[in-house]
Formats: sequence, C-alpha cells, structure tokens
Amino acid sequence: MLFLSFLCGVGSYNPSNWRPPRAFLRRRSILATPSLVLYPQACNAAADTLRDILAARDASLLRKTFLNIPPAQQEFPPWLEGTWTCTEDFAGFEFPSKKVPKENIIAQTLPGFVKLSIARFADIGRKNTNYNMTFFKDKSKKIREDYTHNLSSSISAHTDGKELVETVDYDPTKNPNRMTLKLRAGSRNGERLEIFVNSRRSEILKEDIFLSTELIRQVTLGNPTLQEPLVPRMIVGEYQHFWTYRKTEINGVIGFRANCLTAVYADAQSNAAVFNEVVGDPVIVYSHNILGTKNN
Repeated sequence: MLFLSFLCGVGSYNPSNWRPPRAFLRRRSILATPSLVLYPQACNAAADTLRDILAARDASLLRKTFLNIPPAQQEFPPWLEGTWTCTEDFAGFEFPSKKVPKENIIAQTLPGFVKLSIARFADIGRKNTNYNMTFFKDKSKKIREDYTHNLSSSISAHTDGKELVETVDYDPTKNPNRMTLKLRAGSRNGERLEIFVNSRRSEILKEDIFLSTELIRQVTLGNPTLQEPLVPRMIVGEYQHFWTYRKTEINGVIGFRANCLTAVYADAQSNAAVFNEVVGDPVIVYSHNILGTKNN
C-alpha cells in the first residue's frame, strides 16, 4: 500500500490526483517493532496510562484525550535540558479504524495530507530531516521546551531551509496553550498557523525514559484559491502527538532516541461524515523517529 500524502497545496486538494511524497515511502506497521515501543508490556484495551497505551502496540488505542480544564505547561526531565542536534526520519503510517473504509479517509482533507497541516512535521514522509531542539530551565527551575524555537526550526528544515516563519506570538507564562506563527507572504500552503493545545499528559517510567502527549487543534490560513477566489483558505485539523524519549550515552556522548506517534482525528465540521463514525478514534497515525545529540 502506498502512503497517501497530498502535496497539491491547501485549497487545491484533489483526492483523485495524489502522489506519494517521497519515493522511499511504503506502508509499515508503525507499532510492530520494538524500536518504536520501548516497554513491551501486555495490557488490555481499557488501559489508560501512556505506558500501557503505547505498550499495547495498537494504533487504534491512540484515542483523543478529553479534558475539561486548560492544560498546564509541559515539564520535561532534567536530562533533556540543553540544545540538541536532531535527525528525524519518517517511520511509517497506519489506518487503524475498522469503522471507516480507507477510501473514505483519504478522500478527506486531514492533517498530514498537505504540507504545514501538522506544524511539527510540516512535510510528512520526509527522510533525514535535520534541525535543533532546545529545552531550558525556567525561573521555577523546571525544564520546559523552547516551543517557539523548536517549531520554527522544524518547519524550516521540513521546507528545505526556506525560513518560512517570520514571527511567532507565544508567551507560555500567559497562555501555554496558544501559539500563532506568521509565515512568509505568498507561502503556498498557508500564511498563518494557529495552534491550540487542548490537553497534555506525561509519565516518567525510569530516570532515562519519558512519555508525553499533546492534543492539538491547528488552523492553517492562507490566501484564496483559483477555485474559490473570494474565500480565504482555511484547514482545521486535530491531532495528538504521543512522544517517547529515551536518554542514551555512547562512548561518553549524551543523546536521546525519540519516537513520535501522531494520531489524526476527524473534525466534526470539516469531516462530518467520518467524524460521526469514529468520534475520538484515530483515522490515521504517522510515526517519526528522532535521534538527538547534545551540543557542547
């Protein structure tokens, strides 16, 4: 099965005219290999801890996390503090839903089917992407992700260093759950990204293993298209990143291995027919592996 990624641009989406984004892409079971799940411990389908969800190796369990209160800013383990040189590789994808035929899913405009529709992985399927990630100690002595830097660095790397991000409006001390990225004028796949974080969870398994998840609603805005010249382009998508970080040390060099599973959900308005069938179940899941080496 070919991986379906529609790179025809926001607003010009045509499900009958798709092509694989990279020649190397092929379908793989993203949860079938030990390298992607670091704790192969059996669990039942009702398990709700991150450890058990990931250990089950069942993509259908990556359901949307519902919370009624705004989530707090994510705290990371001390060993992640610093700046890391990262190499990211796409590791596969999966259609986990048994309720909706794959043909109906790929006919939707979903995150990952067009560039920039998942901010952190702006070009799904890309191989050997290099960028920096930074984690720092804030005034309360807690380790935080430099969200502004990390997303900007990743977007630039996924778009071949085009420096698309012009400004970022984000102040985690006031609202850690809202970010606006203004992109260069005329950008084909969008000129502004609105990021809303609706839930976060995390677990520390051992001193060197950290799990976290982040449910994101992203609105991608751009100029009108030829098909609809009077209507600004807008794609609304919802997805959740499930992160596994593991500290490594080889010949005295500190690093980390990370895997990120990105579960994509149908939107109640944009994908109403599919949403009514699956509600909070994932319709497609992408997997990325990241290797990080700490900068001196």
